Amino acid sequence: MIDHNQAFDQAFDPHDFLAHHVFRAQAATIHHDWLRRHELADAMIAALQHWDSILEQVPEEWWYLDEELITRVDFDHEAIRQGLAQVNRDEFWGWR
Repeated sequence: MIDHNQAFDQAFDPHDFLAHHVFRAQAATIHHDWLRRHELADAMIAALQHWDSILEQVPEEWWYLDEELITRVDFDHEAIRQGLAQVNRDEFWGWR
């Protein structure tokens, strides 16, 4: 499960996340659902095969913080790709 607004936050705190997030009651079920984890990993691996074309489809203005397109977002494409590629490792799912 990816919480899109926190998925790549370097200051992410799993304890705080699980204490306050809307799906906190389902966290254990999601974490231990090995079949669903396998399905999600397969989907992630398939999506990563299209990583470059996916990035090419992102509208240019999304890469900037301002309307003038001067200040770029702090988003390291390669670091994110490498992180997502860890989907078959237990550490990837170890937010609990």
